[in-house]
Amino acid sequence: MSQATTKRMVPSLSTKGWIQTVPEKVDKLLCYYFLSERSQSDWYKIVSLPYQIATTGNQPSQLQQLVQNDLYDYFKRYYPENVTCEVTIKDKREDGSEIARYEIQTSVIVVVDGINYSIAKLVSVVNSQITLLGNINNG
Repeated sequence: MSQATTKRMVPSLSTKGWIQTVPEKVDKLLCYYFLSERSQSDWYKIVSLPYQIATTGNQPSQLQQLVQNDLYDYFKRYYPENVTCEVTIKDKREDGSEIARYEIQTSVIVVVDGINYSIAKLVSVVNSQITLLGNINNG
């Protein structure tokens, strides 16, 4: 594997510029997936959770595998040696309610130079709209 592939930086739309540390990159990449829109580029394929939600509608059972595949392929671009992604979707619909509510719990682990870096995030969705993005504490 080339040095350029294993040391790929992540751009930031802030005064910070390029993100270079592994923990920050993993966090930023996951947030970008959750918040980006596929229509943001005509030149590049933008992988995004909002796009997958739009294509599956309010069917979380179909969404789980699509999101897991997206995250795996996305993170493999930056960490080709070792990536693990897990996605769990919990239905939060209230009995008798027409409103679709669910939570998407994601966990991504990358290994760089023998060190595991992990991040877990929770996304709440109500009627195909992301309403909350937060960290999941593993402890």
